[in-house]
Amino acid sequence: MAPPANRNHTVQLVYIGPLGSGKTTNLRRLAARLPDRFRSRLLVVDSPMGRHGCDHESLQLASTHFFDLLPIVLDIEGGPLKLRIVAVPGHFMYEPTRRLLLRSADGVVFVADSSLMPEENQQSFADLRSSLRENGRAPDSIPLVIQLNKTDLGEPLTGLPFLQSLPVGRSDVEVILACAERGVGVVDTLLQLMRQVWPAVLHERESLASLSLDMPQLLELLRRRLQVRGGSAKLEPMP
Repeated sequence: MAPPANRNHTVQLVYIGPLGSGKTTNLRRLAARLPDRFRSRLLVVDSPMGRHGCDHESLQLASTHFFDLLPIVLDIEGGPLKLRIVAVPGHFMYEPTRRLLLRSADGVVFVADSSLMPEENQQSFADLRSSLRENGRAPDSIPLVIQLNKTDLGEPLTGLPFLQSLPVGRSDVEVILACAERGVGVVDTLLQLMRQVWPAVLHERESLASLSLDMPQLLELLRRRLQVRGGSAKLEPMP
């Protein structure tokens, strides 16, 4: 008899950032790369308050809804490994939702918007750190990648040096340049996060360590699933 599915074979990755920065777009581009037979449905969970009676600013939530979920399942010996990728809305009213989803996050992508003023990205990053602390998580040790999105829009208001200065005292946080709308930097962001997440979860979860799946094997499986050509995803556009 096959062993029961182990929920600890799930790794949760949370994409977070300012309103409209491109979190859901990242998930859509990842979903589009999956072969048809492995393509999971991108789950869109609407706000329980709906869209009735909302002001103009609240209507911007239409692009991100309540939260979006993309599962990517890798078939490996010992049972399937599910990457549960979640994009949470940037609107201030959903701070409790962000805090809840961050509670079980194994890694975080902070999607910054180059078309916003630095102060807006900085405030969103500070909110992320605050939510992690409120969950009893250590903001300075959780696996983290920063993505600078919308780099195709001309002269950025928020630039690379500013974002590199945000994670004070951390040399392990990489900033990935991206244009998620065109699929540029999307896969590279995910792979970079998994490079940080995998050693951490292997140390914390005996069930994952028992899979005997090392980093090169994991990244190769993920590249194949996302149909990355030539073994590299660096700034690769959508096919």
